[in-house]
Amino acid sequence: MIEQYIEDYQEAMFETNRERAHDIVDEALKSGVSPEDIVFSLISPTIEKTISAFLKENLTLAQHFLASKVSEELVDKVLPLFSEKNRSRETVVIGSAANDFHGLGKKIVKGSLAASMY
Repeated sequence: MIEQYIEDYQEAMFETNRERAHDIVDEALKSGVSPEDIVFSLISPTIEKTISAFLKENLTLAQHFLASKVSEELVDKVLPLFSEKNRSRETVVIGSAANDFHGLGKKIVKGSLAASMY
């Protein structure tokens, strides 16, 4: 079920079509794809593909930047929909180096931990 969404989403991201990317995620959610699958099977692997394409010079820095920004918007939209499980009593601190503005990775880690009862 999710395979077509993955293909369509990757195409939208490589074309930097923000509106289409949002529509695909909305359609996937409505069809029953879990928020966790959207982040870990759709958004995260697509960002990895954009990084790879950028490093191979098949994608411009601007395209990669826009894809990252749209991905961050979508992660922000989907994370609150993750299923809540009984939370652990342990505390996890997530951070990054000073002046490191890579918030998307931290959000995905936070979502992973939340989905795993932290």
